[in-house]
Amino acid sequence: MTNNTQNSEKGIKEKFGQAMKNNDQNEVQSLLREMFINAVELKINTSVCQQDDPEQIETTINLLEGDIKTTIHPNFISNMKDVKSFHQEQVNKAEQIVEKNISTLRSMTEAVLDLLTT
Repeated sequence: MTNNTQNSEKGIKEKFGQAMKNNDQNEVQSLLREMFINAVELKINTSVCQQDDPEQIETTINLLEGDIKTTIHPNFISNMKDVKSFHQEQVNKAEQIVEKNISTLRSMTEAVLDLLTT
């Protein structure tokens, strides 16, 4: 399983570090906007792949609008209760992670803005 979010975060992290090092205020602001946009939505996907037909449960949480959308493949409704339970555990953990990440982004933004204005 790959983690595309983690890969894109590394790119943003590296760009952000370089912008801070270069004191490029426009790039820092642009990257902060991108980080906040990416922090708005959390997508959790649990898949069981058999050949070319993946069976999956997908939950999307929109933090701005407070919407939680879950799509469940029909095969999960009558079986694979362990996978459904695992997915729910991931959603519960994700909600905690999101709350922590928002707090971290807020603190980080305040610190960066302080650095740029001094």
